[in-house]
Amino acid sequence: MTSKPAETAGVNAQTAALLELFESQGAKQFENIGLLRTRRVIGLSVGLQGDRVSVSGVQDLLIDGPDGRIPVRIYRPVIDAGRGVLIVYLHGGGWATGSVDVADGPARMLAAATGVMIASVEYRLAPETPFPGPLEDCYAAVQWLAARAESLGIDPSRIVILGDSAGANLAAATALLTRQRGGHPIAHQVLLYPCLFPAKSSPFDSYRENAVGYSMTAATMEWFWSLYLRQESDGQNPLAAPLREADLADLPTATLVTAEFDPLRDEGREYAARLTAAGVDTELLEYAGTIHGFFWMAGHLEQAGHVASAIGAALDRRFPD
Repeated sequence: MTSKPAETAGVNAQTAALLELFESQGAKQFENIGLLRTRRVIGLSVGLQGDRVSVSGVQDLLIDGPDGRIPVRIYRPVIDAGRGVLIVYLHGGGWATGSVDVADGPARMLAAATGVMIASVEYRLAPETPFPGPLEDCYAAVQWLAARAESLGIDPSRIVILGDSAGANLAAATALLTRQRGGHPIAHQVLLYPCLFPAKSSPFDSYRENAVGYSMTAATMEWFWSLYLRQESDGQNPLAAPLREADLADLPTATLVTAEFDPLRDEGREYAARLTAAGVDTELLEYAGTIHGFFWMAGHLEQAGHVASAIGAALDRRFPD
């Protein structure tokens, strides 16, 4: 999970302290401990998230998916901004780990910071369900929730899809798949440090600059991609790797977040630039001095709370009334 803190020049003080904590605990790179132990470690990462934020209500649903039912957890904010916005949240974890339970803290933080309803999706995980199964679950969840907007008390024209890391990959791909199939429109996409291009063939400088030393390594990302894709050729499919998509026009408006010391930094920047060039109103928020996954580390990194507030501000601008 980490390398030597001596290699982390430039990170801010809070991030440096967290990396030192990982080192002192003997954290291992995920590809070296195997999938089952990795899932356990990710499950324990809730300890990084800080105090649990209060919400006014939590409801667990089972919705219709492409291959059985999909659990979805609804969070209602204590203070409702009254805009009828729904955020469909897709958790990170390399497509192979994480869950609605693990992402409970970030989902609650989102509800509080934005004042809108959050629907956190328990999509199936790889390698048991490789690409495109998790994506199909996410697409199905958006369509199911949109069809029941009135009963949920949301505005069907104000559905936002948000993901972090692999969840951001799924969010971007869901936007592409929605355009392709003519599904219920997504109003806005929020992509936190997204993985958008297969690690093994990455052309981006950040994969070399931040390959080791900053918690998420280039080798770990390559391992996660190998779990998600059925075969390497799937990485040519834009629905697996959205930066492969030649035409980004007519996609939802976007907010992208990058972390300075992240192997994925440059692909987030590239996607933001390409969306803008395609005429999509896009905002890029770059967080200096921090690392991949910081949104899940609110107990140690103030920037986690800052990005939640920034997402709230972005939604205020997109949906002003």
